[in-house]
Amino acid sequence: MSDPQGRVYTRPNSKNLWIEFKRLDGTKARKSARTADPKEAQRVLEQELLSSHGPAAQDQAGRKPELSNFARVASIRINERYQELLATRTTRAKPSPSAMKAPEIVSLQTQSEINSKRTKESAKLALRYLAGNIMRVARGAGKPHELTQSALDFAAAHRAYCDEAGAWLTIDELAEALCVYVEPEFGSGEWSEFQYETSASLEGAIQASLQVAASRLLHDNTRESRARSDLVSAMQSWNSRRRSGTKA
Repeated sequence: MSDPQGRVYTRPNSKNLWIEFKRLDGTKARKSARTADPKEAQRVLEQELLSSHGPAAQDQAGRKPELSNFARVASIRINERYQELLATRTTRAKPSPSAMKAPEIVSLQTQSEINSKRTKESAKLALRYLAGNIMRVARGAGKPHELTQSALDFAAAHRAYCDEAGAWLTIDELAEALCVYVEPEFGSGEWSEFQYETSASLEGAIQASLQVAASRLLHDNTRESRARSDLVSAMQSWNSRRRSGTKA
């Protein structure tokens, strides 16, 4: 599955599909599509092409990417630029009455959409802070005295988003806010494969460690035993990769 400037492909030991595309300067970029669905991966590729090439990017059939995707990207960029102008306006000297009036920048987002986005990010941030503090307390550090207030802060932020958007955060949005998995990426030069493999092994160890901790909190001996086995396997793989890289 490919575009003139990119393609969707698989990587060994990766549960997600990957995309490769050319930037305007001719260099190649590779990144995880963060999905195993070919159609979703193709959409991610089209969005990357839109970001780097604009709406003129086309696939092999000559079809242009959907305008809605481009409009969404344009909306975000315009809104970000508008916020930058607002932030810098207060630091500039007040223009004289005879100065030319700056062109008006109109956001493609409604005020309701902007408020929904702001309250959603606030709810996600409150949830991440609560979860992070719980993990630190479980490790023997953190701020246990803040747990109750942090839980109340998240509940209030989540309610504010619901009042603004008319719905709670979805299961996928909650899971995304708490996801700490980082898809390993290639480095540069002759060490790119080595860096990917060692990063993948280390990430596997991190995920297994989290499962061990969660299983202990829930007194789930079966899942803890399985996670400990995954942790040992990941660390052995990491050590093996490091040794092979050192010998090379």
